Amino acid sequence: MIPSTPRRLPALVAALALFGGCGDVGPDPGGLPGEVAAQRQKWEARRPAAYTLVVERQCFCAPDGRGPVRLTVEGTRVVTRTYVDSGEPVAETLAGLFPTVDGLFDILEDALDRSAEQVDVTWDPEWGAPASFFIDYSRSVADEELGFRIVAGPAPSEAGR
Repeated sequence: MIPSTPRRLPALVAALALFGGCGDVGPDPGGLPGEVAAQRQKWEARRPAAYTLVVERQCFCAPDGRGPVRLTVEGTRVVTRTYVDSGEPVAETLAGLFPTVDGLFDILEDALDRSAEQVDVTWDPEWGAPASFFIDYSRSVADEELGFRIVAGPAPSEAGR
């Protein structure tokens, strides 16, 4: 005798639950790591010889560690880092807090390597650079989150045209 449809349904649901997730085993090449790699490749193909960028850190930190800061970059080397509001240069001890586009990609890749619990990214459609991102390394730890927002740029500077 063939079982009726209502009695087969639980078995079908159980089979789908058991085998339906098999495609999720291992890293997802189309997931965020693949997206970051593809966007970095786009950035490297379109990178201007020189550019300006205004970056703002979103963190639980002192104001001089948040910015916004304008960076002038030639190649991959930072020429200047200045606070937008005051025009004052960023202290050498704080310079690493305000990375170039390549540095932003490095932060994202590090978060993925460290298995951060949450990584949300938006991309600049023209350049492939991160437009903003938020990282929560551990949801059970307070105040270790980090975010960046690109306020302006990257825009080719006069030296890069």
